[in-house]
Amino acid sequence: MFEGKKLYQGVSKAGINAAYKRRQAGVLLATSFSYIGYYIIRLVFTTEQVHIMKAYDFDIGQIGLILSTFGVGYGIAKIFMGALVDRLNARWFLAIGLYLSAFFNLLIGFTQNFYVILALMLLIAVTQSMGAPACQRQISLWFS
Repeated sequence: MFEGKKLYQGVSKAGINAAYKRRQAGVLLATSFSYIGYYIIRLVFTTEQVHIMKAYDFDIGQIGLILSTFGVGYGIAKIFMGALVDRLNARWFLAIGLYLSAFFNLLIGFTQNFYVILALMLLIAVTQSMGAPACQRQISLWFS
């Protein structure tokens, strides 16, 4: 069917290499900025915990439970997300995790209920755990 046809007719090997290098740089920049976004979203609650504690009348134990829920949820979910991203589209995985994480983080601002915040932090942990494996997958695909 494709016998005798060249895939890149009229394009030199140097041109292909230059285009590939540009794409690699774009992937590296996009991946870096995406992970920075994940990191900023991850730290919102941590940086505002004192203000939340005062405004919502939470005690230190409740704040500790919320942060522990995030840490444990993130650690466990990251194991599964690493295996899942290998089977799915890493770009979509990266974007969906970032958007959902931002959305759940936004929802925390609309509630003062401790248990709702706890559940949202668990959802944020799961969506945050999508970031690193997707970034690592993208980098390994383009630079290996």
